[in-house]
Order: sequence, then structure tokens, then C-alpha cells
Amino acid sequence: MYPAMRALGQSGTESPKLPLLDGLKPLYELEGGVYPRRGNLIMIAGRSGSGKSSFALWLAQQWNMHTMYWSADMTASQATLKLLSNKTQRSADEVESELEGPNREALLRNLEDSRISFSFRNPIRFEEVVEELNAYVTLYNRYPEMAVFDNLANIDGAESSYEEQMFAMSVLTELIRKTGMTGIILHHASDKSWDARDKPFYPPSRQEIKGGHSEFPEMILGVALNNLTQDFHIAPLKNRGGFQQPTGTTFAKLRVNSQTNTFHSTEVEHYLSNGV
Repeated sequence: MYPAMRALGQSGTESPKLPLLDGLKPLYELEGGVYPRRGNLIMIAGRSGSGKSSFALWLAQQWNMHTMYWSADMTASQATLKLLSNKTQRSADEVESELEGPNREALLRNLEDSRISFSFRNPIRFEEVVEELNAYVTLYNRYPEMAVFDNLANIDGAESSYEEQMFAMSVLTELIRKTGMTGIILHHASDKSWDARDKPFYPPSRQEIKGGHSEFPEMILGVALNNLTQDFHIAPLKNRGGFQQPTGTTFAKLRVNSQTNTFHSTEVEHYLSNGV
């Protein structure tokens, strides 16, 4: 138990802003600032095909923190291709072709300085998560700075059960608090709501997140991708201590290059529910 003064002191000093990224500038400038912070549990929620995995991998790569990435939704080859495309700023098609040729090893050396360690087991089982964290601590004598779980529905038992998903979120929250890691959990939003049909390129509202689960994360970012324009929209559906809008009708717009898995800053724009 912490005395009030000590607890407040810890809160103020142990949750600094994560490294600022040029690509996230529109998010930082939304209504006075939306800043992901260290030591928090952050949920990235979006409908199918909204670019959640690509965005989370890009964040992990750009923040360049020591990261454990549990990827049940993306294969090793897909992750490698995205990382290399971003690192070399060459198209995924070019990179994939070169990986099949004599320059494969030279190309892979671009990832030697990567701080991301992966687990591609599916489903994600917490007993294996603990084993892998223990192995990480044995190897590096510290916990990772960041843990990414892609995604909630791929955690063992949480495929469709609300109770199991609530249990999983509770375990993740406790894990993040005890280890001091920054946590990112990816989760689906409904594809069957009126807004999903009427405005598929706009972020979901908080109430569209499957099963709810808004109690646990300090921050929930609703995301959506317009494949026609390559616009990527991010809405702060929940943000303790900063601007939030559960409806998702005010959001930042980024531009994504899917071939290099790169998210670029655009002019800050504010959208209302009518898209103006």
C-alpha cells in the first residue's frame, strides 16, 4: 500500500509520454493533446480490415522500445515483410522478391538492431506468456518495456466468451501494473452496426467495441482505414487525463503507405458525425 503522497508522486513520474512520433502529430494536436503514456494499457480497436496489426507493429518499430510482441493474428513472414519494408522504405513486393533471392541474408541484417521479440503462437496462452517473460528476464535481466497482444480474441478461451475476455483483460491489467510494461491490446469492433455499414471508413464508437471492455485500458484508440484514399483515422474513445470522445466522431487523420507500412502525418483535421 502506498501513502497518498507517494502514490501521486509515482503517478506523475512513472507515466511519461511515450516518444513523440512525427506520424502521430495530428493525434497529439487533437483538442489539446492525446498522448499515449508509458506504463499504461492501451487498446487499439477497429473493425475487420482496419489496419490494427499494421499500426501496432509500426508503433512498436517507431517507438523502438524493448518489446515482446505476441502475434496470433499475423504470421512470422508477414511481420518480417512489414518490418523490412518500413526499415528499407522499399515496397513489400520488392522486399518479398529479394527475400527469395541470393541477397536474403544481407536484407535480413536490416533487422539486427530491432528491439522487437516475437511469439507467433495461436492461441495466446497466459502460462506461455509467463514462461516467455521469464525467459526474457533471464536473458536480459529486466522485463520488456512494452508488451503487444494481437489480439484479444486470440487469447485462449476468449474467442467469443464475454466472461473469458473480461478475465483476460483483468489479467493483462494486473500484468502491466506489476511489471511496469506499457501494454497494447488489439481488439475488434462490430462489423454489423449501422455505422459500420453507413460509415465504414470512420472509427467505431466506444459502444461498438465487442464485449465492451472499456473499464480496463487507460486509453482506447478507435481506428479505421480508407483503402481507397489510404487515409487512416484515429479517435480517442477513452483517454484518462486528456481529450476523449466515446462517439469517435472527432478524430485525427494520418496517411498510410501500405507498401512500406509507414504512417505519415497530415494536416490536423476535425470531423463531426456528418463527416464535415
